Amino acid sequence: MDYNEAGLGFLSGGGNAARQIAETDWTGHGMGPVSAWPSAFRTALSMVLNSGFPSYVIWGPEFFVFYNDAYVPILGNKQAIGQGWRLADLWAEVGDEAVDIARTAYRGSTTFAKDRAFTLERYGQPQLAYFTFSLSPIRDDGGAVIGALCIIAETTESVVSTAKLRQSEDRLQLSLDASGNIGTWSWYPETNATYVDERFARLFQVDAALAQSGTALERFTNMIHPDDRARVLDAISNSITTGELYEADYRIPQLSGKDIWVTAKGRLFDDEQGGAKRFAGVAVDITERRKKEDERARLAKDLQAAHRRQSEFLATLAHELRNPLAPIRSALDLMRIGQPDSQATDRLRGMMERQVSQLAHLIDDLMDLARINNGKVELRLEPQDVGDAIRAAIETSMPHIDRAGQQLSTAIPVEALVVQGDRLRLAQVFGNILANAAKYTPAGGQIGIAAWRDGDQAVIEIKDNGMGIPAESLSDVFEMFSQVRTDIAQGGLGIGLSLVKRIVELHHGTVAAASGGIGQGASFYVRLPLTAVAADTIDTAEEVSSITPGAASYRILVADDNVDAAETLGSVLTFHGHQVGIAADGEQAIAVAQQLVPDFAFLDIGMPGKDGHAVAKEIRASATLKHTVLVAVTGWGTAADRALSKEAGFDYHLTKPVSITDIAKILQKELIG
Repeated sequence: MDYNEAGLGFLSGGGNAARQIAETDWTGHGMGPVSAWPSAFRTALSMVLNSGFPSYVIWGPEFFVFYNDAYVPILGNKQAIGQGWRLADLWAEVGDEAVDIARTAYRGSTTFAKDRAFTLERYGQPQLAYFTFSLSPIRDDGGAVIGALCIIAETTESVVSTAKLRQSEDRLQLSLDASGNIGTWSWYPETNATYVDERFARLFQVDAALAQSGTALERFTNMIHPDDRARVLDAISNSITTGELYEADYRIPQLSGKDIWVTAKGRLFDDEQGGAKRFAGVAVDITERRKKEDERARLAKDLQAAHRRQSEFLATLAHELRNPLAPIRSALDLMRIGQPDSQATDRLRGMMERQVSQLAHLIDDLMDLARINNGKVELRLEPQDVGDAIRAAIETSMPHIDRAGQQLSTAIPVEALVVQGDRLRLAQVFGNILANAAKYTPAGGQIGIAAWRDGDQAVIEIKDNGMGIPAESLSDVFEMFSQVRTDIAQGGLGIGLSLVKRIVELHHGTVAAASGGIGQGASFYVRLPLTAVAADTIDTAEEVSSITPGAASYRILVADDNVDAAETLGSVLTFHGHQVGIAADGEQAIAVAQQLVPDFAFLDIGMPGKDGHAVAKEIRASATLKHTVLVAVTGWGTAADRALSKEAGFDYHLTKPVSITDIAKILQKELIG
């Protein structure tokens, strides 16, 4: 259509909106025919129709609305209504609010709003939308307001996006505030300006105000631990060059003297506003996590070491048990294939006694260690002169030292060093250390033991000039199953020094080892707290020595399901002039006891069927057997085991292997009693 020929030149260039106006019959409309439209309205409408910015004209007292093509997307489904609708009808859902704004313009005032919210029904259902607009009055030549011009832009998308971004930032901020140990940074490589938040500044001990206003990157990187700094800078450089994610764990020394651990992640971003590149990311305080990881690693290492020591112990235990069994088996073979002369028999007997004693010693050490570790050891604490315990240990150790051709020097003071202790256990401590010194000192070597007062402590030193202890093993020598690794295999279970440490600690003392290294010998130092008890009040009575049986003849019952053990013990007792009855189980033991009416009954506890406890109770209940002395013979020797024996009626409790000396002491005691 040629708008000029039709007298509608003001519609020229108005697009679809102009065509819609031109094709509408306005005769019955409040605006009247187009030919009657005021020139001021035509001029304003022409400006709107030719504008590329969403806009519309409000005209007349009924607020008729005429809009341009750019405004159509704002209308949504309402665009089908067409031009010239009353404002209150076009936007009925917000009619009152829209009319109020229009009236403001008609009163001569301009209304400007930014991101104003309206709930519109453009697509069949209510929808919150946001608009930025300016509504200004249109005046005639006389200055009277005859309409209004609205320039408008929908900002819903930007408002919603900004709100989502703000929510995301708020959630991030809440997370950062909740964590308390996550800091953020932004570094602009072109200017070297670095901006960080308060948490990041706190991690690096930098003034928060200075950090937030921007400072050089070096202000932070110089705070990184010197051993980590180069690695961190290389990681940053690599990330900027390749675009890959920056990741690094590093330490930051603190004024307290401790280090904190930080893990940092970041990458290079393009700044959309200024076009400058920005290297940004987060840093997290992982000090506690690293402590836990280090603790787990230490525990894993300790468990691995404990497992290794346990495996070595089991292998060593098998070896140490086989060692004494081998010569015993050989001696038995010699006895079986021939009749050795008395001198050869004495040698074999002596050898077998030594090997059995060694086996018993191994078992005793194991039982002692188990009792101490389980807190079941019972110390008989009383004032003791350390010198007495040292002399007892020397007496026990001298046969080993003499056989090795070693020299022992002593320096025990005349002054009594009185401690509150268990005499036997202290002798065991010094004896174990002496045995250890003898084991690792070559023939002809020197061993020394000395004691002295150091303030309120007694110090006992045992030293040797043997093979020494490697520096890396000094901290492990007192660990269970630990053995010094050298080129010379010395045997042993690796529990002697562990026993030493635990017994000394039970006496509230300490023990330490020192050595110059391989070939430099070793020294052990035991420290015990002294007590104020006078030396002349110490009980120095010695234990009763072994007594050879044979002074009297007794009727003796031996009951053990290990027939070899029962018959062997029976043979020994018969040899010494006693009348012996043998039983292999509990029922048989009762029968033999009723027939023999024994003076003594040596009963194994773990017999099948009726065990030793049951047999003891039955014997105690018998009128004819009530005077029989009951002796428990068992492999179980804890305080609890002894209590059970006493409860069952036993008079004595012996742990296997039982020596003839142990039996002789019981017989002699009852004879004297």
